[in-house]
Amino acid sequence: MGLTSARAQPLISARAGLLQYFEGAVEIDGNQLRQDAGRFPELEEGARLRTKEGRAELLLAPGVFLWLGPDSAVS
Repeated sequence: MGLTSARAQPLISARAGLLQYFEGAVEIDGNQLRQDAGRFPELEEGARLRTKEGRAELLLAPGVFLWLGPDSAVS
């Protein structure tokens, strides 16, 4: 048997405003979000998250999420 190495996932701190998951047309302050492996967009204070035809999961506190369906917005 051989040994293999595995890379650890990057550590992500659980902070309010982190976009844990999104799909489809989602934007922050009018800027369309793009999927980028290992990077999670954040909603800064006073910013507006809009889902248009997409969905998003926003972290409010550790273990507490706000799920946004299509054509939704939060500031």
